[in-house]
Amino acid sequence: MATHKEPTIKGVFVNSHLKALVAAKGEAALAGLEKLLGRPLKFHALEDVPVKLELKIVNACFDFMTGAPLEGDSRDFEAGRFHFKDFANTPLGQFILSTFPKDFKSFVLRSDAVANRILKGTEMSALDLGVKKVKLYFSRSPYPVEHLRGFLQEWMNYWGIKGTVTAQKTDGPKSEYTLSWK
Repeated sequence: MATHKEPTIKGVFVNSHLKALVAAKGEAALAGLEKLLGRPLKFHALEDVPVKLELKIVNACFDFMTGAPLEGDSRDFEAGRFHFKDFANTPLGQFILSTFPKDFKSFVLRSDAVANRILKGTEMSALDLGVKKVKLYFSRSPYPVEHLRGFLQEWMNYWGIKGTVTAQKTDGPKSEYTLSWK
C-alpha cells in the first residue's frame, strides 16, 4: 500500500477507467493493458493507488480507446479530457457532481473539498478572481500540467460553459490554472 507521502487516489476511481476500457474494447484490451504495464490491474475500492500508476492507466486507456495515440502536450491535454469524461460517466462521479451547487463558479470554488479528499498527498485551493474567473492552485500533483488543463477544460464543457483554461507551472511542484468564461 502506498503512503500519503506519494500522492494517491482510491481504487474505485482507477477501476472506473478499467471498466470504461472493458466496456468499449472488451476484456482483451484489459489483458493487453496488464501486459503493457506488467502487472495485474485489480484494485480494492478503498485501496490507495499511486497517482503515477493511475496516470499510466489513464494514458494507456486513452491510447487503447482512441486507437491513435498522440504525443506530448496534445496527448496530455486529450488524456485529461478523457479522464474527466470517464469520471463524469461513473455512478460515483455523477453523485459527486450532483451534490454541489448548480452554479459553476460556486462549484469550482468548493471543488477543493472534493479534490483534497479524493487525492491524498496533493493539495488544491481556489481563488475567486471576479465575476467569471477563478484560479485553481495544485501542489504536489503528479499529473502533467496539460493533463489537468484538459481535465478542467472538459469540466467546463460538461457544464456547458464556454470558456478557457490557461495553465502555468510555477516553482517547485505547483501549478496554476485560470478558468475564465463569458
